[in-house]
Amino acid sequence: MEKEEKIQEPKKIKEYLLIGLALSPAILLFIWFVWFHYSTFKAQNDLEAIEERGIEAGALLLKSTESSSHRSMETYSFVYEYTVDGRKYEKDKYVDGSKYVIYDEGSSIPIKYLPEDPSISDIPGNFGLENQWIQLIVLDLFLLIAVLIGIFNYRRKQRKKIKNPDILDEEI
Repeated sequence: MEKEEKIQEPKKIKEYLLIGLALSPAILLFIWFVWFHYSTFKAQNDLEAIEERGIEAGALLLKSTESSSHRSMETYSFVYEYTVDGRKYEKDKYVDGSKYVIYDEGSSIPIKYLPEDPSISDIPGNFGLENQWIQLIVLDLFLLIAVLIGIFNYRRKQRKKIKNPDILDEEI
């Protein structure tokens, strides 16, 4: 009887290690998933606050780059600098090309910043995160489908084991 328990111990340890290895990517994905949702909600709240009570100011455009995304939508990258109460802030923002024209570097552009935290700013008219919300919903759906497929495959393997207990894990 003791001999059988000793033989089973390495198999149990192997199973626990495999479960741990299988769950590690899921745990990391979950942590990234929570962080991504938090940062999206925080960005949305910051933009709503800027839109409601932001202070208008001028900023110096340091760099302006025109680019096209994979969705055939033109975007611009603006790097701008502004000063509030003697302190300089620098931001890098992407804007929708259909709403903006490319500015010359060194020109002044309008911005809005939060009075309670001037490091949070944006370019007026760039307050929508509709595309980001759509991406978030699509990501959630893909993750849900992946989890459901994983559960389905796990349950299928367990049913096969119940029907044929002699079958090896590698054969399933």
